[in-house]
Amino acid sequence: MNCYDSKSRTRHVKFMSGSGVVDRDWEFPTSTDVLDVNPAPNMMAIGSSTLDSVDGSPHQITLIRLSDRTEVRHWNLPQSVSYKGRFAKTGSTFCAAFWSDARSKQELTCWAISNGDVQRKIPVQFAGAATPLLIGGSKIGINEAGVIPIPNWLFRLAETNAVITRQGRVVWDLQNRQKLAEWPIRSQQVRPFNDNQIHCYPFAISPDGTRLLEGGAGQLTSYRFQK
Repeated sequence: MNCYDSKSRTRHVKFMSGSGVVDRDWEFPTSTDVLDVNPAPNMMAIGSSTLDSVDGSPHQITLIRLSDRTEVRHWNLPQSVSYKGRFAKTGSTFCAAFWSDARSKQELTCWAISNGDVQRKIPVQFAGAATPLLIGGSKIGINEAGVIPIPNWLFRLAETNAVITRQGRVVWDLQNRQKLAEWPIRSQQVRPFNDNQIHCYPFAISPDGTRLLEGGAGQLTSYRFQK
């Protein structure tokens, strides 16, 4: 459980038993967020920023051993407005995607936890903090944004430096850096039916990375990745 204490202005990560009792309570600085927890390698990933800025700030990702709070790995990240990170490949790899500017080159970066080295860099157009970053086996799914850059001489008229034309979903195989699937995002209305209740179809990748599931409009569809 990731909590914020407004009185002490600190963030707490609480580990609770099945009966609802708090077993451990770890205190962190306010700027800390839990990115992912993976029991297989007995680790938790936390992210923190060193500077608050609307233009983005440097970040750090730290992997902590759950049993004794020992730091296992630490990476300094480039300046970005937001980012997401997840354990992959049964906890042997950690991957993160960054969002800074729609016109900037975006990459999905994966590190080997054993030595901290970069394993993969995959070009993606990360669509921001609200974008899901889904992991299953060696597969990773993400929403991508189609971007048309606006010339500088049109910036004042358009009041933006880029136009988002579409959003689609892609699944990559981290093992061989191959794009396995790509499809447009579909949306649906949920009850109560009003304009504020339009949601994208949720999707997921099975833990072993063999199947993709997408649900919406009362149906759940399962797809099997080709070997």
